[in-house]
Amino acid sequence: MTANGWREGSVPDTFDYYVSFTSNVSVTVYFFTMGQFVQYSVCNGDIRCVSGSYDSIPATKNAQKYTLFTLGEGCADYLALYVSSGNGIMQPDVGVTPNPARTGPTGYCLQGS
Repeated sequence: MTANGWREGSVPDTFDYYVSFTSNVSVTVYFFTMGQFVQYSVCNGDIRCVSGSYDSIPATKNAQKYTLFTLGEGCADYLALYVSSGNGIMQPDVGVTPNPARTGPTGYCLQGS
């Protein structure tokens, strides 16, 4: 990881997403819609450019099986961003568990319902 650099990956639809990593530098995790990710990346990683609400995990060097994000259970519009506070090494161990939404769309996808 590089200072203020990030790694992103899609959050799979119909799954609960588990964040787990160790790092020698603090890492903040954000869960954005694809539109929010475009805002973030166009502004070179300035979180103030992101409109609307989003979930996040505060900066840490150790997140072990942190269950946070379930909005992907019924919505395939989310990305997880791992943002580094400095140069360092992060060792991810992300996992997912199948859990389709029982009542239809979740999160951002509810807006189209």
